Amino acid sequence: MNDFTRTASGQSAYWFFNPKVILYVEGKTDINFYEGMIHGIECKIEKLNGELAGPKIEQQILRNGSPYLICYDGDYTLFTAARSKHRQIIRLSRYSFENYFWRWDLLNEVACKLSGVQRNSKDLVSSGFASMENKKSCFDDLLIMDVFVRNQSIGVVAFPPNIHAILKRSDSMSFCDTKILKYKESVKQLTSNQKKHLREISKSCNTYLTARSSFHFYRGHFVFSAVRHVIMNAVKKHIGNNLTIPDMALSQMMGDVLWANELDEDLRKIKLKVRRQLNLLIKKLSA
Repeated sequence: MNDFTRTASGQSAYWFFNPKVILYVEGKTDINFYEGMIHGIECKIEKLNGELAGPKIEQQILRNGSPYLICYDGDYTLFTAARSKHRQIIRLSRYSFENYFWRWDLLNEVACKLSGVQRNSKDLVSSGFASMENKKSCFDDLLIMDVFVRNQSIGVVAFPPNIHAILKRSDSMSFCDTKILKYKESVKQLTSNQKKHLREISKSCNTYLTARSSFHFYRGHFVFSAVRHVIMNAVKKHIGNNLTIPDMALSQMMGDVLWANELDEDLRKIKLKVRRQLNLLIKKLSA
């Protein structure tokens, strides 16, 4: 590993000794997603090392015009109209890259691949996909509470870490209302004295949730766990036994299928923005 990539300060100073265009992303699991996005562009992709790395690299961009491009998750900033600090600092249009995977056609294509079935020749995932979609109103309630505690910097997470945390059984498509209630109760007492603030957040969030799919806004790991659960249950039902595949491998497969298909409009715009900025930086650096 290059010594400059070990620390946030080292990452931000990297360009002075290695004049290359670098795309910075939030984690190693993001790299495959962005490789598909910038396919054909000669560019180094690095993950940000620690919470301080992003701000330090931002300063290099703002002060020195360094040839860096940072792509952050959309996170809960999606519920605000905040503008980017700079054209070389971009946020995804969904909570994280995993949220772009939540499409019936993508899930079904991957399920078919894993089941040894011709591409989309059968509908394997509709039942599981519908089970998740039908629970959105409940998920939305948890999301609003999660946005509330995040805004208050309380340090409590109101949203389940993954889909299995609220299922009746790990292999089922049925949800446990008792488990879901525990997440609501975990922050209920925290909101009892701030009901007005909670109503304001709820109103703001619902404006976005009614205009777009709720799965755009849920935590990325939660969405990926739903993607995995729907696919693996469909595969098991079709082939008759469990199939083992690591999360990283499934994520890479989902990414490959995503970029091979027609893109949603918001992802198409992000892709164009990222590729345009990288090409401008490469042109500028080579001038």
